Amino acid sequence: EEALADYDRSLQLRPDDPAALYNRGNTLGDLGRHAEAVASYDRAIQVDPRNASALSNRGLTLIRLAPPRSEDALTDLDRALELRPKYARTLYHRARAYSLLNRVNESLADLRYAIESDPARREQAYDDSDFDNIRDDPRFQELVGEDETPAEGGANS
Repeated sequence: EEALADYDRSLQLRPDDPAALYNRGNTLGDLGRHAEAVASYDRAIQVDPRNASALSNRGLTLIRLAPPRSEDALTDLDRALELRPKYARTLYHRARAYSLLNRVNESLADLRYAIESDPARREQAYDDSDFDNIRDDPRFQELVGEDETPAEGGANS
């Protein structure tokens, strides 16, 4: 809450600061205030349409809305990957969106690239509930080692 207040004060001084808008969105997302986070990312992207990180995080946040806006998330994630190709974090987020849409092959392909680029994504996927609907797929199990216990628990960010 304190960080959010700091970003709000910063934005009073510089309303079009894309970094403050982006970080405000991250903070709101961490607080579970996803609709507000989307609005902050919207503004960051309006100010800087080539902000791949804001597009990627807005995509992730759209997945977290209830109900998830996975199709809109895919649009953001595709655009982020156009700006920053093969970025493991964005590929991982897009794999989650594809999974939620039951687009198994696309989800697994992106997850494979994400893990190859950043092996920590393997542990993250192990515990990520966005993959629950494809968890029984042998290809998913092979990617994340479902028959093994990861060294540390995964995270959802």
